[in-house]
Amino acid sequence: MKHLLFLLTTIFFFSQSFGQRNDSDNQIGLSIPIIWNTTEIYNIYSGARADYISGSAVSYGININYLQKIFKSIYVTGGIGYYNQRFGIKRPFDFNGDTITNLGYYTEHYAYSSINWFVGIGYRHWLNATYSLSGSIALNSYHTFSQKYTPNAFSGYEYKKYQVEKRNYSLGKSLNLNAGVNRKISQKLLAGVELVIPVYTNWKKDRIFRENENEFYNSNFSMGTNICIKYNL
Repeated sequence: MKHLLFLLTTIFFFSQSFGQRNDSDNQIGLSIPIIWNTTEIYNIYSGARADYISGSAVSYGININYLQKIFKSIYVTGGIGYYNQRFGIKRPFDFNGDTITNLGYYTEHYAYSSINWFVGIGYRHWLNATYSLSGSIALNSYHTFSQKYTPNAFSGYEYKKYQVEKRNYSLGKSLNLNAGVNRKISQKLLAGVELVIPVYTNWKKDRIFRENENEFYNSNFSMGTNICIKYNL
């Protein structure tokens, strides 16, 4: 009888421990970043009238990532995805939609479709059996394969609505701080939302604006959110 009670007690505590286990040693996940940025650039296109101009836009993407716990609540993560980096700056550019001249045309906005590679390290703390807080820092690298320039209605709109280039090059990098809350949906599934603050950005200049492609510029300020879902392996 004592042996039976001991066995039942052991099974009970084991099942309780297993049932309350919130963390998995590894996860795969899907995330959707939505980031607002405001950026100022020096407009050299205008020659003697060159000056600083700025604008704001919302960028977005979708990523698949892998998370590996390395020590208690600390984990490393890495992944790949698609990212559309947008700039809402009205600036002159070499528009090829006019058969007479490509001068006098301004962008309404422009965007760089890119492959995004990233690696990071983070920390997660469970508040209870359902909710957890997380924080991480991640380095993102963007390689653009398509660039879309949309002229405003007063310059080039009657010729074509946008211009697309198909150049492949390294667009830039960003260092992002993330902090969020996660909710356990089931034993295997978690969902979360994060605040994303890119503390450092580095964007390659573009020859379509007659800039030096070997130079870079930075966004003045960026902030956004990351909607994610994770699966315990």
